[in-house]
Amino acid sequence: MKNAGLLFLLSFLVVFTSCNNQTITSYNNTIVAAHEELLKINQDFSSQYEVFIGKPKSKAQFQKLIAEAKTKIAEAKKPVEALIPINDEGMRDKVLEMFLACNNTMYVFNLKSDMITNPAKKEEALMLFLTELQKLKSLDDEIREIQITYAQNNNSQLR
Repeated sequence: MKNAGLLFLLSFLVVFTSCNNQTITSYNNTIVAAHEELLKINQDFSSQYEVFIGKPKSKAQFQKLIAEAKTKIAEAKKPVEALIPINDEGMRDKVLEMFLACNNTMYVFNLKSDMITNPAKKEEALMLFLTELQKLKSLDDEIREIQITYAQNNNSQLR
């Protein structure tokens, strides 16, 4: 009877440990995928931003680009929001902070779309873009530092 109980307990621990490792792997993969998607969204937006600087007739197209980016940001954020937080050195929170910052950046661009598309304000529009881009770069650097710390603390590989 004792052997059967020990065998059951051992089987349960193996299954539980296996599921826990899979859960952590899935958690990490979700955060990494969302972060990569956010970087792609920003890259796509950045590659088109300069086309609209100083071109008043392109304001409607610029606002459409902003709306599309905001929709993509919201969709990419959902899997991270759905995760139950674990001890991840604050990585989930920092990724969510970057999503919020990206959304705020789109809000600023939309708010200042008249200035951005004004031919007399090209330099100001470019400086706005660089300032907002630097904010996002800073958050990205913080996320990469957290990933390094997390990987070292959990004997994991960096992605």
